Amino acid sequence: MATDILTAMMHLLAARKDRTWISALPTGARPQTMAEAYAVQKAVAEHLGPIVGWKVGASTPQAMPQGAPLHADTVFKDGISLPATMFNVIGVEAEVGYVMARDLPPRDEPYAAEEVLDAIGSMNPFIEIADTRFTGLGVSEKLSHFADQSGHGALVVGPGLDHFRHLDVATLPMKLIINGKIADEKTGALNCGDPVRLIQWLADEGAVPYGGLKAGHVITTGSWNGCPLFSAPLDITVSFEGLGSVSMKID
Repeated sequence: MATDILTAMMHLLAARKDRTWISALPTGARPQTMAEAYAVQKAVAEHLGPIVGWKVGASTPQAMPQGAPLHADTVFKDGISLPATMFNVIGVEAEVGYVMARDLPPRDEPYAAEEVLDAIGSMNPFIEIADTRFTGLGVSEKLSHFADQSGHGALVVGPGLDHFRHLDVATLPMKLIINGKIADEKTGALNCGDPVRLIQWLADEGAVPYGGLKAGHVITTGSWNGCPLFSAPLDITVSFEGLGSVSMKID
């Protein structure tokens, strides 16, 4: 029996609206395949306002990418201060991403890596705040997690570097500073391998149901530091040597 997409959507939207977190989607409304998880995700996205970007990642350099659309009301500029009441949980993730300079519309022929690179305007440091409409991260089965915008809470976009092709993402040193103290420090910790392949997947598959990638879309490509949970107040800075830094506060 197919998953009840409408019921799943209604429960996730109600949790967002009422801030009454759920332990699980109802029986019969829990996606059983990635296709069903994406169908729920898309149904919810249609109620969340304009799409301004994407989160995408992969667990290994060979793994199939997975992603979710991001909306204008949760994507912010460097230096933003957000209220803690905006979140259920606060997972802090250091990420590298991109801002598109040109559209990559849906087409039959797959995009080559060079076409994708030519369409990118900048490489940027990001902070993603992971959140959930469930009672906690990890309490839902994985497909329900993906249906719930893949655990997105907010994205903060740092200043971009226009000329970035000389940077080897695999060797970038990263530093995460929380409330003035180093919380994590490592080099080249992106699980997906070359992040450009993630944007290729978005252009060829992931963003196609939404009309493709658009100029101005921000794309973040996965956490460098897992998803550690913190409590407010928080003063967060993420820096990547050779790329730059991004900061935010949660009060």
